[in-house]
Amino acid sequence: HYVLLQGHAQLSQVAQAEAALAALEKFEKFPQLSQAAYAVGRAYVEESKRKKAAGDAKAAVDAADRSARYLALAVQKRAEPRFQDFLWIAATLKELERYPQAIEMLRQTEQRFAAQAGDSIWDARRMIADCYIALQDWKGALDVFKQLVTKEPDVLVYRRELARCYENAGQYDDALREWRDVSQRAKGGTPDWYLSKYHLVANYCHKQNFPRAYEILSLTMDLHPDLGGPESAKKFKDLVQAKFPAEFKQKVAQLEAELAQGAKP
Repeated sequence: HYVLLQGHAQLSQVAQAEAALAALEKFEKFPQLSQAAYAVGRAYVEESKRKKAAGDAKAAVDAADRSARYLALAVQKRAEPRFQDFLWIAATLKELERYPQAIEMLRQTEQRFAAQAGDSIWDARRMIADCYIALQDWKGALDVFKQLVTKEPDVLVYRRELARCYENAGQYDDALREWRDVSQRAKGGTPDWYLSKYHLVANYCHKQNFPRAYEILSLTMDLHPDLGGPESAKKFKDLVQAKFPAEFKQKVAQLEAELAQGAKP
């Protein structure tokens, strides 16, 4: 039955793989039951992806539900569950967009393995933050990124994500503080530096402080008139068009003309 199950799972024959697993479950002490359940769970992950790509949303959800069930069984049937087992299954739930279940699994992982996992426990916490972001639960994500920044203050990506979360939560003063920090830590002219300038301008727009927003934009343009290339420049341009009042749009247009004139031989 186990060999058949592996073959069916590899061939994406999920119903046959599921039937083989049901037969194996009758042998309660079968040593590889956990691996068998995991194989069926992964097969249903791929089935869910195929159904989603084919536009069959109901079948995709059903396959995802079955996958989650068998992955939970895989942990349950393992004689000595390991930290990595929980992490893999949580990652699969995240892949299936089962974010609340993934968070629950990761919280269990934290509680169970906090003493043994060492610094690897932070992998679980980062995944929790990603799930909160996917759910647009900015408070939940903020709590985790604050921990991550405290743990590794020099990791720029954590500071950047913390700033984004403050911004999305509407805490613009906190967002400005964090984006300033990113701007100071990022090397001038790098993608993170341009990103920080963009978000500083955006957050001052949120606060209706257009003189300060224009000041940052103009200083950035003076230093790097191309604003980091076509894609980055378009983001700045779209922001100006969407948020700046007419007076400041005119100032930006005038500055662009002056910089273009200065660039001519």
